[in-house]
Amino acid sequence: AFATTSRTRPITLGIRREDPERIWERRAPLTPDAVASLIREENVRVLIQDCARRIFPTSAYIKAGAVVHDTLEPAHIVVGIKEVPLNEVLKSPVDGIPRTHLMFSHSAKGQAYNMPLLAKFVSSDSTSATSHLLPTLIDYELLTDDNGKRAIGFGYYAGVAGLIEGLVSSAHDHLSMGVASPFLQLPRPYSFRDMTQLHRALSEIGDRIATEGTPRAIGPFVIGVTGSGNVASGVLDTLKHLPIEMCPADQLHALISNTQADLRKVYVVHANPSTYLEHKNRLSYDRRDYYDNPNDYSSQFHERIAPHLTVFINGIGWKSGFPRLMTTSQLAHAVAKSRKLYGLVRRLSVADITCDIEGGLEFVSHATKIDNPTFRTDDNVQVMSIDILPSELPLDASTHFSSKLQQYLKAVIRQYRSSEEESSDSHITHALTRATIAKQGQLEPAYQWLSHHLNTAQDVNAKSLASPAPYQNVLLLGSGMVAGPVVEEICSHPEMRLLVASNQLAEAEKLIAPFENATAKFIDISDANQLQSLISEADVVISLLPIALHPIVAEHCIKLRKNLVNASYVSPEMKALHNRAVEAGIQILCEVGLDPGLDHCSALALLDDVRSQGYEPRSFISFCGGLPAPQYADVPLGYKFSWSPRGVLSAAQNSAAFRLDNKEYFVPGSDLLKSAFEHVPISRTLKFEGLPNRDSLPYAKEYNLDPGLRSLLRGTLRYPGFSSTMSGLKEIGFLDNSTLINPSGWAELPFKVLSSRSGSPVKDSASIISCLSDILPSYASDDVVNTLQWLDMLNPSADSHLPPLPDGPRTPLDYLTTILSHKLSYGPGEQDMVVLSHEVIASSKQASANAPEMVCSSTMIEYGTTGTTAMAKTVGLPVALAALHML
Repeated sequence: AFATTSRTRPITLGIRREDPERIWERRAPLTPDAVASLIREENVRVLIQDCARRIFPTSAYIKAGAVVHDTLEPAHIVVGIKEVPLNEVLKSPVDGIPRTHLMFSHSAKGQAYNMPLLAKFVSSDSTSATSHLLPTLIDYELLTDDNGKRAIGFGYYAGVAGLIEGLVSSAHDHLSMGVASPFLQLPRPYSFRDMTQLHRALSEIGDRIATEGTPRAIGPFVIGVTGSGNVASGVLDTLKHLPIEMCPADQLHALISNTQADLRKVYVVHANPSTYLEHKNRLSYDRRDYYDNPNDYSSQFHERIAPHLTVFINGIGWKSGFPRLMTTSQLAHAVAKSRKLYGLVRRLSVADITCDIEGGLEFVSHATKIDNPTFRTDDNVQVMSIDILPSELPLDASTHFSSKLQQYLKAVIRQYRSSEEESSDSHITHALTRATIAKQGQLEPAYQWLSHHLNTAQDVNAKSLASPAPYQNVLLLGSGMVAGPVVEEICSHPEMRLLVASNQLAEAEKLIAPFENATAKFIDISDANQLQSLISEADVVISLLPIALHPIVAEHCIKLRKNLVNASYVSPEMKALHNRAVEAGIQILCEVGLDPGLDHCSALALLDDVRSQGYEPRSFISFCGGLPAPQYADVPLGYKFSWSPRGVLSAAQNSAAFRLDNKEYFVPGSDLLKSAFEHVPISRTLKFEGLPNRDSLPYAKEYNLDPGLRSLLRGTLRYPGFSSTMSGLKEIGFLDNSTLINPSGWAELPFKVLSSRSGSPVKDSASIISCLSDILPSYASDDVVNTLQWLDMLNPSADSHLPPLPDGPRTPLDYLTTILSHKLSYGPGEQDMVVLSHEVIASSKQASANAPEMVCSSTMIEYGTTGTTAMAKTVGLPVALAALHML
């Protein structure tokens, strides 16, 4: 029983304001009507903290009889929704009577982040004379009926909001691939006043689907749902407002493969455990046996269901010791199978309503927020894992919750007034007892096991206070296009101190502005003393400078014994430093960006997977490219710059060597742009061309491939037309990196370049056209003229809206780099895209020459997000993680 008072003494109930840090938390544990009822029926005094975010205005509570109070200090009983901030926990008794707090404390499973909160209710000294006066903690999540079923919660509304978020996020995902889904018109849940509005909006989209259908490009729209509780009920009830047709799990492949499938329906598969759980002895699923012997079962969700889904709504919980619904590696398998069966546009989007971090869905690495609802996994699967979904439907969710809470709250109030438990409330009292985690300074018997977690948390805190970790210093050289994610990742570790040294100080200062543990400094890389001084103070150095400058930085790092990281290829100059770096006892880690970097990791992972199945690779072909997302690619070259334009243009003139069908090819840099592969079949919907990338042949050794491999090619992806247009620009002299010219303005640039290239004066537009016709074939001449016109190089008034000319004589390549940076940069809100794809053809190790072969592939497509390009993310993050790993 709870501590008691006189029957005539009034009890004070306090309604908390939710943590101000939880900006989207608008729910209330009690409605104004419920407050009026409690005051009338239970004769309680109700205090409430003012909150302008709450779904019900404070004025409505005042009208119901509540009184506004800043601290709730007089309250015997304090109710809220989520955890109370530590500094607001009211511990002291009221007139010698312990308080009771009711909330979702998220501590009953030993969650480390909430052990400090639980500690507020547990005495560190059990012999203390005042420990019995500590407050009682009741957790809503633990309120159950006699059969163990949750008696109060928001699960149904989490299901409703989670479904809508899943549909909206899938629409955004499809739009990034150039496909407009009907759900693009669906507002997010928090936009609706109540569920009636939500249902109406969903019904309107359902009517449109029933008339116009879903896009043929993505095939039948299939929603997978798991779970059988309140969450799943919320999902399935809401889906009834669409023209749905239920589909058995074993019919999914046939449905999607049917080109005549009715697209005027939304297909739903409600996957129960028997559809995806498999006994190790191939026995049929038995629920009792599964719960008795969970280790005898494995999930085949990744094989049977996930590859066929458009949207997956997960509403099933998970406990340690039971098989995960889908592991990270199984997700990769599901993605690969889906791409093999259906192509890239049919891409899975996941809405994990359970938000069980690294739980049933192992790849759900973190909870997301309403203002940033999704993240992408390593396999480019979009995941929505908002942890407060019901708060997006605050009116309906609060009304429902309040109606369920009142009977328990009345029982708490009555127990405060009397030590005699009324028999009519015995089941309610028993439920409250089961939901009590701590009382009178002690953990309740069912939760005594949490004492270990409390002690561990206290030990960790004590150690951290006694010996704070020293700061570690990271030096970042360069502040260019890929530096942002490096800065963000390094600064996310409070024990790090980052110095960004750049010759563009304003750029560097903008990068570090959001972070307290970062500073910026101007550097002249040719100043050896300054460079040496900065390196000497660092624990690790990251160089994002041009590749030609890496050896200079490496020399200083060797001398000062500092580890160095960069994302560039190992140049001959860097390779020559290997022995000296070993002697100095340092690491110089290169090729840890995208290409090179992630391409190596994913290639080796695919090859290991092939070999683990008893196959031997016979062909290895890999392509990687950074491009505008398709909807932003309608520009000359089909290209925009998310990294150094000079790097892109220089790479287009590198020599290349590779092997195809047992024949070796060498392409000199002068001919590279003329040697493009016109069609690289990575996607059914996106068209690419490819250029061979440097010397592929040494990768036979690097990847432990048979020297007699039939094909070995690493290439760069571009949209069709890039190579021919860039080749035309090269032929007329714009990629010349040796001849110096000095035009008086941009309008004069093409005349200067063509005069230098042709050896005779070119003075007007007519002579430009004539010169181009002499140098280029007619089909290429038109593309080049159109490109020059788009770039404003043939516009006499171009100087008025183009950047200033670089000072002094420069090469044509310098001028082209400047103007491309200006004209072909990404605008606000425009996305870039990174595509990385490997194909391995393999056969059995002992197979004959004509034996069947297996084709395996892996493909990553990453899109830029607001404020961060995909190129910056895929280059910068690996560099930052590598640097952190060295410390």
